[in-house]
Parts: sequence; structure tokens; C-alpha cells
Amino acid sequence: MEIRQIILNLLKKYKLTETEVCRRCGMNPSQLSRYLNQTGKKDIQVNTLLKIIESFPIDAQSEFWWIMNAQSIKKATRPAPKHNNSLKAVEKETAYSVE
Repeated sequence: MEIRQIILNLLKKYKLTETEVCRRCGMNPSQLSRYLNQTGKKDIQVNTLLKIIESFPIDAQSEFWWIMNAQSIKKATRPAPKHNNSLKAVEKETAYSVE
């Protein structure tokens, strides 16, 4: 799940408005809106993200970090893709037929 979607879900769950979050963190409401609605930059600076999360109630902050941690653990434990790097496979791909 993308960070912006996590933030949107938490705003809804904890009945927070974008305006209130911006007031608490000193952010321009249009900047947050553009990020959350994907009409502006696709990425957000870490310090801006931290300001947003720190403006949430403590329960919402905890939930955000729990979700982020769970996602990083899930990615870290995902099995590596299998590659067929054997010499025979390489030879077979590069073999030329001579007639």
C-alpha cells in the first residue's frame, strides 16, 4: 500500500480533515491535497511526511508506523525470484544453428 493511501485511510478512520492536519503541522492545505490526490508531486519529502504523521493523534501515529513496519517485513521476507543462470540455459539462448 502506498504511503498516500495509508494517510488517506487514517484520515478517514480517525475523522481528521486535511485542513486540521495542515493547521497542526504548519503545512499549506493545497500542498497536502495535491499530494494525496496525486495531482502534484508523486513523492513527498521525509521531513514533510514526518510533520504530517506527527500531527496525527498518537493512536493514528502508532498505526501508521505499525503498517509501515509490517510492509517492510513483508518485503524483506518475500522469496527471491528464481533465475535460471545455468550455463546450459545461457548456451541454449545463444546457440546458433549452422546449416
